[in-house]
Amino acid sequence: MAWSNAPRRRDDKKFTSVRLTGLFKTQKRGLCVGTIQPETIAKMIEKIKEAKKDDKELVLFLWVNDKKDEENQPYFTVSMDVSRPKPQRGRAIDPDPFDDTDDRDGTRFEKEKDKEDPFS
Repeated sequence: MAWSNAPRRRDDKKFTSVRLTGLFKTQKRGLCVGTIQPETIAKMIEKIKEAKKDDKELVLFLWVNDKKDEENQPYFTVSMDVSRPKPQRGRAIDPDPFDDTDDRDGTRFEKEKDKEDPFS
C-alpha cells in the first residue's frame, strides 16, 4: 500500500492529529482494510499518554479521500487526536452528511447508487 505518512501543514495552522492509516477497498463488499506502521504506533502511544495525563478523550476522524479513484489511493483516511475544548463561538454546524432526508419537507433525496461505494 503506497501512501506517505509524512506530516502535512496547511495555511500555517498547527495540526496535531496523527494519521493512523489509509483504508483500501477489498473485494468483499463493505470491507476496507489498512495497516498501521510501527512508527505510527509510537505516535499513537504518545497521544494516548497525553490524553490519559490530561484526563481527556481521544477523537478518531474518518475522512473520505477525494483522490480515491486514482491508482493506489486509499478510499478513507483515519486519524486521531486528543479532544480539545469546544470554542464558545464558532461557525454554524454543517448539515449531517449522512442524513438523506430533505429537512424542508421531510422527503428523502433521490440518490443514485454509487457502484464503487462499498457502503451505499
